[in-house]
Amino acid sequence: MATKCGTCLNLNLKEKSSYGDKYWCTERHNYFEPTDYSCSYYNEDPNRVKKGNDCYITTIICDVLGYDDNCELLNTLRNFRDNYLKIHKEYYDLLLEYDIMGPKISHAIYNDENNYPLALIIFKAYLAPCANYIKDGHFEDAINIYINMVHHLMNRYDITPIKIDKSTMTINMDLLGKARTLHNPI
Repeated sequence: MATKCGTCLNLNLKEKSSYGDKYWCTERHNYFEPTDYSCSYYNEDPNRVKKGNDCYITTIICDVLGYDDNCELLNTLRNFRDNYLKIHKEYYDLLLEYDIMGPKISHAIYNDENNYPLALIIFKAYLAPCANYIKDGHFEDAINIYINMVHHLMNRYDITPIKIDKSTMTINMDLLGKARTLHNPI
């Protein structure tokens, strides 16, 4: 994958153009989109450069859009997962699906040459409204938006849902819903 401006220290993600999603480059003295291909002034920012996450929401928010891993939106979603979804057994299947499908979706987004426009759409149409519903206590609405987002991404990347056979797995509750390998055959 070619290097992009969004992973360069010279792109100031705090200085956004008032005309679109472009940011100031301190070397070329112009505005560029994070998805533009880097130039000879490329200076890798090890805090921004990632090899992709297992969590596609983190891939969208941090790797593509350039937000900090501790941003308010991610903290809201994580808090909801840990303090609501994980304490209600009826959502375990949803969290397991995320753990299994998340890395596939994340990999597809990370390697999509048009991932920046997609990430903006996902952020505006799904993630921000989902976080707002959570803050307002409308948990079922947040869950429905999330489910629609998953279907949207699976359709876009032609990812087939996997049937989960819980009878052959042990679930690590600490890792549930974190898109990590958390089950082993018995």
